[in-house]
Amino acid sequence: MKTVKFTSIILALCICFLSFCACSPSHTALTVNSAPVSKGVFGYFLSVAVNSDEYREEENKQEIASRLCAEYVAGLSLLKKHSVTLSPEEKVVVSSKVKTSWQLYSDFYNKYSVSKQDLCLMLEYEALTDALTEKLYSKGGEREVNEEEVKAFFNQNYAAAKIAYTAFNRTMQESEVKDITDKFTSMASVIRAGGEFSSAIEQYPDLAEFEDTEHIISAFDTSYPDGFFKNLAGIKTSDTQVMRFSRGIYLVQKADSQQFFDIYKSKCIIKMKKEQVLSEISALAETYKIEPDSSVIKNVMSSAGV
Repeated sequence: MKTVKFTSIILALCICFLSFCACSPSHTALTVNSAPVSKGVFGYFLSVAVNSDEYREEENKQEIASRLCAEYVAGLSLLKKHSVTLSPEEKVVVSSKVKTSWQLYSDFYNKYSVSKQDLCLMLEYEALTDALTEKLYSKGGEREVNEEEVKAFFNQNYAAAKIAYTAFNRTMQESEVKDITDKFTSMASVIRAGGEFSSAIEQYPDLAEFEDTEHIISAFDTSYPDGFFKNLAGIKTSDTQVMRFSRGIYLVQKADSQQFFDIYKSKCIIKMKKEQVLSEISALAETYKIEPDSSVIKNVMSSAGV
């Protein structure tokens, strides 16, 4: 008798739960070729449409976000076609990016109805399109790129160096800046005379930030001032130079970058060929039918203040 009563309670709870789900608002913002796209995914692409410089001049943000959703669905189709998945190591990298981004920008994403899970989907998708590009264009891929072409791209856009850096404070007098510059020039002279990079820096132990190891700097790296990479690329291997910019001063000793080629080969292929993959995805998306759920989209846009 007790068993029957307990089963009845469970059944009643299940019915209540199903009723709640049936009555809860839809989380599908639109369908693309009958594939549902959640409001969180739409919200993510809406945030891109609103905040990216690429779409600054375009007024219809809903249309842009919907188009990006279609490209997302088209991209998923290509990923499935080519059986592309992320390695465990790549998943760890994505997870770390999600954690950092959510800690820093959760309020921003919440504004656009993007959950942490939605953000994870988007960053996974970005990593997967990189993986697709690499699979197609790497050695043995359907569209294999000649290694010499990849090496030429690497040599043009990547350089290795040891770097020491000191930032200039806004309150610094020109005399202070000159004093720091003179010390950097002195350190450069020590290195040019055959001294070790670390030994030269240690003449002024509290002056500069540095690591006594070679780093790869790319032409695409925005953490350095404009003109930094161009200057570095013009230095001969093993030579040392002081580079002064408005926000700080650098001491660089250029190293042989070829030791890093195998490590950066995949990055080069992705940089070289990803736009072609994205263009293919975009072309495929143009053939897709988009069916929006106006009420859900209106809710997302209202929450975002669009």
